[in-house]
Amino acid sequence: MRSLNRVFLIGHVGRDPDLREIGNGRRVANFSMATNMVWRDASGQRQERTEWHRIAAFGNLADIAERMIRKGRYIMVEGRIQTRRFTDRSGQDRYITEIVAQNIIILEPRGEDYSRIPPDIEPPPVLDDIDNGANGSATDEEESDLDFLL
Repeated sequence: MRSLNRVFLIGHVGRDPDLREIGNGRRVANFSMATNMVWRDASGQRQERTEWHRIAAFGNLADIAERMIRKGRYIMVEGRIQTRRFTDRSGQDRYITEIVAQNIIILEPRGEDYSRIPPDIEPPPVLDDIDNGANGSATDEEESDLDFLL
């Protein structure tokens, strides 16, 4: 029986992409993205929760993300969830869950200034100990399927 690992997120970029080389000339762009859930509690008060997602874009999509994605932009990311293990500087095993982007769509009109995100949203701290090359690269087949739509 087959399974499916597909994610669609719509939200605001929390941090400009960080482009890195991960070996053999391959590149990865990492950035954060915020999605919000709004509801009314039992007393009728409006509640809001912000969820932060770590996004990884590989190959040509990484280059495009570096040029086009900025903090505050309203985007949609299509991809898959991936959890990987890495060893931090102190030798302890750590795990990180991220969205490996396969498609990124900018959802705002051209020429609009969306260089800000709502003031109550603060991105999580950068995790400096992450080895982006460990188990995190897309295959050649995945790279050829990467699309970037405006």
